[in-house]
Amino acid sequence: MSEEKRPFVIFVRGLPQAQGSARAFVNKATGQPILVSKTRNTNEWRQAIKTVLSWEWHRPPIDGAVALSLIFVFPRPKSLKKGKLFHTVRPDKSKLLRAVEDALTGVAYTDDARVFAPTPIGIYGDEPGVHILLREMEETPAALFAFRLEHAQREFDLLKGAKP
Repeated sequence: MSEEKRPFVIFVRGLPQAQGSARAFVNKATGQPILVSKTRNTNEWRQAIKTVLSWEWHRPPIDGAVALSLIFVFPRPKSLKKGKLFHTVRPDKSKLLRAVEDALTGVAYTDDARVFAPTPIGIYGDEPGVHILLREMEETPAALFAFRLEHAQREFDLLKGAKP
């Protein structure tokens, strides 16, 4: 398997941030529209992902189909019941996914429209961050199935080591 077709796995430490809605207004002095994110720490989170990725990514951006698996790890709140592993509260996974997809654009792949099979999940763990698994995909059902199995194995390994 060529280096480009191998799965790329990386962990970015930090509290995952969602890329929420934006608010737009017009600058009265210039007449230009200004877009402001409603989420405070999204830019720092995306920059952290880009920084770690730039240290590890040694290939050109993928210009084909990309499968992307994200496992978001959140700190366990003290009030959470024992045995609960899955993060099923805000921020929602689609907005977390959006922030990571945008951070990977231009470095790992040419356009986030290349991501055809995103799989985000959220769990509780000791070290907050995001596990990113991506691969340029051959466009066959077998290739997608193999990627899904790989993602499932990674989830299982993380959950097996988690303390409920």
